[in-house]
Amino acid sequence: MNQFRKDEVELLCQATKDISRSLEQYFLTKVSFSQITNAFSELFEKRSGGIDIELARIGVYARIIAEALSKKNLEDYPLTMSQVLEISRYASSHDIGTVAIQEGIVEKPSKLSDFEWELTKHHSEIGAEALKQIRKGLEAFPKHLFNTAEQIVLYHHESFDGTGYPEGLKGSEIPLAAQIVGLADVFDALTSKRPYRKAFAFKESVDTLKTLSGSKFDPILIEVFLENLDQIKAVFYNEREESL
Repeated sequence: MNQFRKDEVELLCQATKDISRSLEQYFLTKVSFSQITNAFSELFEKRSGGIDIELARIGVYARIIAEALSKKNLEDYPLTMSQVLEISRYASSHDIGTVAIQEGIVEKPSKLSDFEWELTKHHSEIGAEALKQIRKGLEAFPKHLFNTAEQIVLYHHESFDGTGYPEGLKGSEIPLAAQIVGLADVFDALTSKRPYRKAFAFKESVDTLKTLSGSKFDPILIEVFLENLDQIKAVFYNEREESL
């Protein structure tokens, strides 16, 4: 039976402690980054009090879609459970760049002018740049660590047919995480009250998403959404019952 020398055991124990400490710091950094981005999102939510938006709900919708898609094991839609958790964690941060948009525009009770609309569209780039600046202070960690968050913030308004913004990406060019959060965001927006309109009913909102399959959204994602409509509906009605 082989035996380790005392100095070898001590070296192994120290290495184990170092690895454990690094993993703990890695995890805490991810949590802290998530908390920072969510704080920005909450600031936006409080600032635009006229908008009935529930950030946590968007995260739940996104998780349902991402989990269901991951279980399909589709070759062109690879998703690990780690990626599903990241999508869920960062979904509520999708609009953090909106805090930089002039007050009064976001909650305007009427249609935006062309100038106001163009100004508003820059919020995705502003948000992504803010995350990059935060990440610069975390250089000890891999550069890809917060890619998912940045992709969601920058690309959640892209459209499957290439008509979205900010870059007019098309189809698979759009990061999958951003596509999923974009779908969750639009559904939540349809079912929520806005200063310029009432909330749409659940069925009406679902029917609207169906018409956007192949244009705004990837047909596969719409298919996954519809296949898991019972879970979506449960979140939709449960959230509203709790707010009464």
